[in-house]
Amino acid sequence: MYKAKKDKQASRLRDLPELRGPDAGARLLNLYHDLGWDKEKDGMIDPSKIKLNEKQLEEIMEAEIDLEEAREQEQTDTEKALGKIATAAIYMQYGPGSDPKVPWGKVLLEEGWNEK
Repeated sequence: MYKAKKDKQASRLRDLPELRGPDAGARLLNLYHDLGWDKEKDGMIDPSKIKLNEKQLEEIMEAEIDLEEAREQEQTDTEKALGKIATAAIYMQYGPGSDPKVPWGKVLLEEGWNEK
């Protein structure tokens, strides 16, 4: 029984695509597209069923906030703080989930991650 469950999980593991785009929102959308999501055919996705390695997701979120900070050099401290909060909120609301058991560099797509 355990082996069958493990084999099924392994078949849903994908390589983590390169994150690309001008901002955190675009990078998340591109991630989901690169994993096979097609908004027109699939409809909604459930980001909580898309899992990255827990530590790797932490690093990605920290890098996103660092990118936001660097992008906003000309802004006031308040505007910079709001930009960081917005980036964190995007990941908390729309970002993937995490699981320490997912191998580094992989993405686990759980059943129902996209509604076909």
